[in-house]
Amino acid sequence: MDYLSYMGAAHARNKDKEIIQKRNVFHTKLRSLMSKVFNMDADDAADEMGKKFMWDSLPPFLNRKEKETTVADDGEFMVKGRVRNRVEFDPDVEIKLIRKNIIRLIEEDGTLKLYFSTENPLIYHKDEPNFMELTPELRLPVEHLVKSYPNYVKIEDLPLSNDDTKVSQSEIILLQ
Repeated sequence: MDYLSYMGAAHARNKDKEIIQKRNVFHTKLRSLMSKVFNMDADDAADEMGKKFMWDSLPPFLNRKEKETTVADDGEFMVKGRVRNRVEFDPDVEIKLIRKNIIRLIEEDGTLKLYFSTENPLIYHKDEPNFMELTPELRLPVEHLVKSYPNYVKIEDLPLSNDDTKVSQSEIILLQ
């Protein structure tokens, strides 16, 4: 607090004991903070910033073409006795992330979490950050989608054990 009254070139040669003490405390705190920064893992720091970015971001705006190829207007409804808007996932369906930085995969407290901004409210920080916990087997498919952006990937090409798992797990990731 009030560092401008004791830090800077105008105060560097000040002989006042109170000023000298405040400067020493400031330098000690600065060294401590810098030590933490230099000892921090860069990936962990990037994940923390990415997590904050997910929370700070507005949901993506989808143009008409994007809406037609997403689950944005998802939900079955009946028109004249016929079910409409039903999405069927099978192994040859192609999927992709709608935006490059729409998700962030983070390992926190031994848990794998997928943070996302697609359901953020329009009011800044109205809700808590959106995330879903993932099983360890979903790490590789999510990483595959991130690496593949902006290209589509067939569900059958996701690195999972079998086609049934690929389809069911893709539905979990995409519809959350």
